[in-house]
Amino acid sequence: ILALERRYEEAARVLEEALRLDPSSPESDHVLYSLGFVRHHAGLRAPALEAYESMLSRFPESDWVNAARDQVDHIRNPRPDHVH
Repeated sequence: ILALERRYEEAARVLEEALRLDPSSPESDHVLYSLGFVRHHAGLRAPALEAYESMLSRFPESDWVNAARDQVDHIRNPRPDHVH
């Protein structure tokens, strides 16, 4: 809900806390992907990449791998007119 409301920094704090409280949760891959998403939309490029890359290295078999790779490529190679 926080991300939909564009309250990205608050959403990031909630996701970071979820990872801190239960780092081995079965949903950790999705939480890391979501953390990358909200950080990116908050304008935090390097922290977004960190979350996506952590997800890719920790969960190479995740259903979120292709989406995370797309986001990493998008952040590293944005279109010239790209804004959030």
